[in-house]
Amino acid sequence: MEPNYARYTIDELLEAKRSIEKEENPDEYEEIVREISIRQQTEPSGHGSPQIDSGKTPPLRKKLSFAVARLSLFPLVMAKIIAGTLCVYYGLELFDGYVLQEVVRRDQLLTLAQEPTSYYIRMLTYFVISLAGLWVLTFGTKLRKSS
Repeated sequence: MEPNYARYTIDELLEAKRSIEKEENPDEYEEIVREISIRQQTEPSGHGSPQIDSGKTPPLRKKLSFAVARLSLFPLVMAKIIAGTLCVYYGLELFDGYVLQEVVRRDQLLTLAQEPTSYYIRMLTYFVISLAGLWVLTFGTKLRKSS
């Protein structure tokens, strides 16, 4: 008795396509491919419907993107608020350090003239933290509209 591929979900069809041995079961393989192509034509792209991929996405990346897509909006908004706060704070510290040519580290004043290495390390740290905050704020997390 052959399986009824019309009842399979898209993920099950893709898994069946990856796991079937094409040379030993060419008829079943063609039926799976035909069912996938029918699903691609009948389901509209976008609007919250799952996209059919070619099966070349690494499994871990698929699982991570699926997990992020299922998160509620609250954690993503909170991540953006925290990242924005860090970006502004360390950006201002970077600006002040550049203008005044001095930074504070553990209640110790580091000036460019007296300790240039420590000064540049601290300024680089401020730059990296503010850049990371900006990345999370803009590209790092994508807010998705719920379908």
